[in-house]
Amino acid sequence: MTFLRWIYSGLVVSILLVIVGVFGNGMFSVGQASAEDKAHSYSQDIKGFEQRYSLAKFDLKRKSHLLRKMRMEYFIAQAKQADIRGWESKRERLLERADNVLRHHLSQYAYEDNSVLQASSIDTSESSVDSAIAAD
Repeated sequence: MTFLRWIYSGLVVSILLVIVGVFGNGMFSVGQASAEDKAHSYSQDIKGFEQRYSLAKFDLKRKSHLLRKMRMEYFIAQAKQADIRGWESKRERLLERADNVLRHHLSQYAYEDNSVLQASSIDTSESSVDSAIAAD
């Protein structure tokens, strides 16, 4: 008799898990933005970050830039979904992660720009030295 009770309990639990998996999809996790979410007014934090994000420049030929851009877009979409559902702490964590990626990108991008500028100024100074030597 106990054996049948264990089998019955196992079947009930399994069926409940299947039902929750089928019908609960998207209710317990942050999903992707849908078309109806476009009309929603997002928090000022999200709007401010999107404005800073839109000013950033990405060289999509470089894999690191492409990956950073994709990660930030993913974090922004997830933060928007968290904002719609009222999950403020999750929204803040996602925006913080996106902001960390953006700050890293801007610091690396500024360093890369400075190296390019320094390399071009070295090239021009070497060419001016070569022309001065040729003139002597």
